[in-house]
Amino acid sequence: MGKKSKFTGSKLLGAELRRLRGDRSLAQIAELSRCEPLSERISPISAPALSQIETGVSFPSLDTLHSLATLYQTPMQQLLDFVVQERVLESEGLDLPEDHEAVKSAFREAFEAGRWRLAMALAVRGEELAGRASERVGWRANRAICMQQFGLRDDAVQIILSCTSDPDASEEHLYQLHRSLAEALASSGHLSAAAAIATRALELAPEDLPRHWRWQLLSTRARLVLLENEARERPLPTAVKEALDQVERALTLVPTEQEQARLLLGIHSAIAWKLLGDRERAAGELEDIRSEARANGQPLAAVLAEIALARLLREDGQLEEAARILQSAEQTAMDESYVDEAFEAYFELHLVSRASGDGRHDYYLKRCRRYYPLVQAKTPQVLAYEKLARSQA
Repeated sequence: MGKKSKFTGSKLLGAELRRLRGDRSLAQIAELSRCEPLSERISPISAPALSQIETGVSFPSLDTLHSLATLYQTPMQQLLDFVVQERVLESEGLDLPEDHEAVKSAFREAFEAGRWRLAMALAVRGEELAGRASERVGWRANRAICMQQFGLRDDAVQIILSCTSDPDASEEHLYQLHRSLAEALASSGHLSAAAAIATRALELAPEDLPRHWRWQLLSTRARLVLLENEARERPLPTAVKEALDQVERALTLVPTEQEQARLLLGIHSAIAWKLLGDRERAAGELEDIRSEARANGQPLAAVLAEIALARLLREDGQLEEAARILQSAEQTAMDESYVDEAFEAYFELHLVSRASGDGRHDYYLKRCRRYYPLVQAKTPQVLAYEKLARSQA
């Protein structure tokens, strides 16, 4: 038999509990747990026991965890999920730098490459090594961004939300925190709130913001507003026009060498025209983007353009052409391991199949079920799938 590892505590949970405790002593928290009216609702916790939990020596019982969640006014599940995060990070071969600047560089590389386990571990290390409180807030937000990739969406929202109101948060970086919060809210399916927070991020951005940050903020805000309006029965023309204007402004700021960014902004533009009623223009722009992306080796842009184009064609009753385009998108998404895009293609194929009556809609729905647990963002299509799945349960 293999050697069993002893389960003790969680250093990540302990660090979070120390942060929540702030400048209060262990004895003060212990005394608070014994005072009325809290003592009538929670189990008391001793200072030595809390010390062991904070240092990762022991793990709290569920009663104690409930007491801590009540004392610190934080969801119990959120505290439990710090243990989940720590277990995700327990991977052989993670050689993390000991220098803060080296951690920053390694984090950027891991984040851009989509190596989420490594990126989250580096965010934890960065928070440990950071010399300033504002840097620790930034690393905590970075960790939350990575958490979304492991399905901890709502917890990510709560952590980034706490970062935006943290007195140690750097004012000059508040716009970045709000942009991250907007993305986290969208990933959880809260599209209206996401669009509102993205607007706030733009408002907080300084006038001398570098071009690359400016166009990314404009793109984020426009994309979230368009997502929200796609989910509406009746899109709001004023909001869509404003989003279109932001897309056009972003296009003037994107460096010419960033072809994928330019193509993705073009997709946003086409979706805006569709929502404004110019479906012919939208279809033409999506077809052009699709062709250009295919010709220039930009598979992600090609797949996204194809899904958007097929959705438009399905809505207009051109089911055969929509199915043909979606099959191309599905194949590329599979080849490139684009999980979210593969799910969207299968769900659209399910809708096309139901509309055409070709009898394959159940097959495509089964494919959706296979990919659903891995989907990272709750788009309107994912929310529609969830509603359908609940109705069939």
